[in-house]
Amino acid sequence: MKGINPDVFATLLLVFLASTGLLLRNQSDPSSSGSKPEAQKQLEQRTPKIELPTDAEPGRSLEVPQGALSVSARMGEQGQIEYYVRDARIPLQDLWKKIKDQGATAVELRIDERLTHNIVIKILGQCRKAGVDAIYYVYIQQ
Repeated sequence: MKGINPDVFATLLLVFLASTGLLLRNQSDPSSSGSKPEAQKQLEQRTPKIELPTDAEPGRSLEVPQGALSVSARMGEQGQIEYYVRDARIPLQDLWKKIKDQGATAVELRIDERLTHNIVIKILGQCRKAGVDAIYYVYIQQ
């Protein structure tokens, strides 16, 4: 009794990989259904307007857990950096206290694409100081 022909095995493997990729692609992408979920619309209304970065690579986006606290940073009109927890503006040094007071276990990080990596590191430090390790980056998927 002989084993499976390597050509048949490779073909089956290729079909499996391709079909799995198609099944998972855009599984959690709200734009694939044609409209945004109501929860996403409400979040956008109560958070500051931010120039979010975009990702040109297609693929599966991660779902932010329900109840994740929205922390935002954006470039202000005068070139200063503004920090927000939900829609409340807050100084960077008080960010960790606000996150801790909210009882957050996860943070949704919304960073203006014009800000430097150094700003992101400062916010991550504030999140760690508040005891939050689950941090999700928000970006626009094209």
